[in-house]
Amino acid sequence: MAEEIKRVLMEHPEILVEVLTAKPEVIYEALAKLTPWQNLATKDDLKRLEEKMATKEDLKKLEEKMATKEELKRLENLATKDDLRKLEERMATKEDLKRLGRK
Repeated sequence: MAEEIKRVLMEHPEILVEVLTAKPEVIYEALAKLTPWQNLATKDDLKRLEEKMATKEDLKKLEEKMATKEELKRLENLATKDDLRKLEERMATKEDLKRLGRK
């Protein structure tokens, strides 16, 4: 008899849909047997996760603070402090120019 029921359900899966729609608790019972409850997320778990997640507004604020690729490229092309120090070392000072003018 079990084989006959299985065959009918395989041929007419809409029967399963109708039964599960009428009695959704059957799905929960099946899940309980397949998956231990301690591994399933509770409403509290989801609420805690939701509280920790960034909102679209949070992401927008972060995006506004971040530099764009173009801004980083421009910065890359600017001279570094070390470059300026080396340039200053090579430049003549006012005193150097005065000494040259006296000679």
